[in-house]
Amino acid sequence: MDLTQLKGKLGELAESMSREQKRTLAARLSGLASVFPFSEYEYMLMFLLDKQVIKFEQYEKLRADYVATNRYLELFGLSPRVFGEIWAHGHIRDLDSRFRKPDKSLDPSYCVNTI
Repeated sequence: MDLTQLKGKLGELAESMSREQKRTLAARLSGLASVFPFSEYEYMLMFLLDKQVIKFEQYEKLRADYVATNRYLELFGLSPRVFGEIWAHGHIRDLDSRFRKPDKSLDPSYCVNTI
């Protein structure tokens, strides 16, 4: 499930609301500022929960489906250094065991450049 599919699913759920609730949601979304971690999707979900269009169990299933199909989504929240030095180094070594972290034991002339 990608963001387009998620938005479509939320739109389908919103169809069961009254005309007035739909207008209210559309008006609020049109002026909404999406700022991490608060987004249009989070707002729609909270609105649907508040209007009792979906239950928390439905939200959990929708969330689990989205997370399961977006395996590396959590990487967007990592700092560049954590991503590169911690996650990516390990991931690359997991892909091919021939990759090793450089150090002087592998190459006596190895030198870490510090800027």
